[in-house]
Amino acid sequence: MRTQISIMRRLTSAVVIVLALGAMLMTFDALRTLGVSLLASAGVAGAIAGLAAQTTLRNILAGLQLAPAP
Repeated sequence: MRTQISIMRRLTSAVVIVLALGAMLMTFDALRTLGVSLLASAGVAGAIAGLAAQTTLRNILAGLQLAPAP
């Protein structure tokens, strides 16, 4: 459980950092295209990771549903 929590914390902080960096870059006119491309590539990477992790997430959710059963 401890490992899962630390992974979720790292993943959450990485997502927040990428979003904040993209938003900061979009405020400057000269760097706007870099910010847009950063956010677009993060969206594509998230979609690919989500598709790749479907079976893993399905197994985790099935395990969570079975865990509270007496």
